[in-house]
Parts: sequence; C-alpha cells; structure tokens
Amino acid sequence: MNDINLMLELQHFWKQVMADEAEINRSKKSISTWENHLKSDKDNLQKKESEYKSLQKKLKEKEAALADIESRLKKTEERKDFLKSTREIETNESEIIRLENEKDLIEHEVLELMEKSEAFESEVNLLREKFEESAKQTVLDIASLNSKIEKLNDEILKNKNNFNELSENLSPKVKSRFLKLIESKDGIAIARLNGEICSHCNFQIPSFIATSVLKNASVEICTNCGRFIYN
Repeated sequence: MNDINLMLELQHFWKQVMADEAEINRSKKSISTWENHLKSDKDNLQKKESEYKSLQKKLKEKEAALADIESRLKKTEERKDFLKSTREIETNESEIIRLENEKDLIEHEVLELMEKSEAFESEVNLLREKFEESAKQTVLDIASLNSKIEKLNDEILKNKNNFNELSENLSPKVKSRFLKLIESKDGIAIARLNGEICSHCNFQIPSFIATSVLKNASVEICTNCGRFIYN
C-alpha cells in the first residue's frame, strides 16, 4: 500500500476518533446539564419545604397564643362573679373586652396561616412528586449516556490502536508531517484535489503540482494549507 492510500485509511480512523470524542463531549455536557437541572429542582424543593416548616412553626406559635388568650379570658370571666366594687367590675369588663379583641385578631391570623399552610403543603407535595419523577428519569438517562460513553471510549481505543499500528507503515518522508497535521484542530492531514483546487482550503495550486498528483508521480503538498493532496 502506498503512502497516499495509507494516509487515506489513517484519515478515516482519525475522523472516527474525532467524531466519537465530539459525541462524548456532547454526552458529558448533557449529563452536566441534567445534573444542574436536578440540583436546581432539589434546591427549589428544599427551599419550599423550609418555608413550609417555618409557616407550620408560626402557626403552632399562634395556636399556642390563642390557647393562652382563651385560658386568660375564661379566668377573667369567672372572676367577675366574685367582684364587688364598681371599679373592679369595670376593670374586669375592660380586660374581658381587650382579651376578646386580641382573641379575634389571633383567630383571624390563625385562619390565614392555616389556609396558607394548606396551599403550601399542596405546592410542596406537587414539587416533591415532580422532583422524584425527574430524579428517577435523570438517573436512567445519565446511566444510558455513561454506557454510551463507555462504548465510544472502547471504539476510540480500537481506532487509535489501528491508527498507530498502520501509521508505522508510512514512509519516513511523510510520517512526521502527517502525524503533526492529523493532530491539528480539524484533524485533516490529506485532502482531495478538485482539478487544481485543494478541497481543504479552496486554494488553486500550481499546475505542475496538480499534474504530478494526477499522474501519481509523487506525494504532493498544498502550497497554501500544507495538507497532503490526492486525486
């Protein structure tokens, strides 16, 4: 097999390596995106759960305050039967009115907190259900992508081994340059010649070089991009 044919086959192996590596990077980005979404959903759920617990605590405090007011009001009402002076009776009545007003206010606050708590509980339960479903699906998707990445890595290793083994057959005069070009950003080391135009850089090469390529007289290089060229 001559150098041109060897380079074309090597280019094929390397192109597959680059395609698999690109697919691995896309898969890793997908995994990272899903993990970030899941973390965001979890943080949102934990925030809502914390707000719900805080609301429940406040509700219990208000209920305790209401129970205390009701107890004090009961004692104050019971005390009026034992009062004798007009002043004591008036003072006691004023205290009853004050306690009843305070009781009404706290009862209103308790009712509002109960309604708010029920709405929060429904929201938290819905968020938890959605998070659990999302987490379950995300775990499955990530496992699938990791399996895909593992298979792609196996293919990459296989193609790199084939590449390394085959590259040993390149003649010394092209091997070093070819390997340097193949490791470039685009991974292209050899390009087809269309007439006198290099298909890699669209540059017109000198006619005598194009003629040499057409006749397979020697291994030629594009005078613009430096890639090996073939017919």
